[in-house]
Amino acid sequence: MHNRARSLCFVLCLITGSVAIGHAQTVDEIVAKNLESRGGIEKWKSIQSMKVTGTIDSGGRTINLTAWSKRPNLSRQEMSFQGQKMVQAFDGAHVWVLSPGAGDDKPQEVKGAQADLARTQAEFDSVLLDYKEKGHKVELVGRETDEGHFVYHLRVTRKNGEVQQYFLDADTGIERKITSTLKGPAGETATATIEFGDFREVNGLMAPFTIKNMLDGRLISQVTVSKVEFNVPIEDSLFQMPNR
Repeated sequence: MHNRARSLCFVLCLITGSVAIGHAQTVDEIVAKNLESRGGIEKWKSIQSMKVTGTIDSGGRTINLTAWSKRPNLSRQEMSFQGQKMVQAFDGAHVWVLSPGAGDDKPQEVKGAQADLARTQAEFDSVLLDYKEKGHKVELVGRETDEGHFVYHLRVTRKNGEVQQYFLDADTGIERKITSTLKGPAGETATATIEFGDFREVNGLMAPFTIKNMLDGRLISQVTVSKVEFNVPIEDSLFQMPNR
């Protein structure tokens, strides 16, 4: 009797294990779910530009934010506080900033880790969209928990060798956070984390209305989005560094 019970238990374990393996998610299935949950590949490819309006809470200050982005990788952010405006932009080749009170108030080119991060963030499409065709590599690290939520942890190695960790909600497939390692001029490293929340549907696409920027686990700033607009007319000259 005991032998038959053990045999039955063994068979049930084999069946259960086979079912679990059969339902294990592959990288391509996880990526496909992410893209579909965000609105679908074709819908995203039809978007040529985007404008985001909101505020940034940082260090007890509330800063007004307007951000523009355009295919393939043009970006510009304007931040205003108490009558002063700061600009950070990427024209497809150079990252540049214009900061109030910085000497002669001329635009300055940015290099190093800050510029690398800005270039990466300027990419219009998600890195997961057509990642194989772009020469990127995506690996499934595993299924984990993040603040009580099950997530799929993906390791994304970009074509240029840069590595980022993506954490996608296991139920919805949507990004919860992205982490990357920043290197300083003296070789020091820090972990930069972008956390996404309050996703809302805008013209059939899902966009985050809360974005937290963290460094080594410390909150640096939080963006609260008030409006997202797609396919707004934007001239390329908006992203180019002015000659002053």
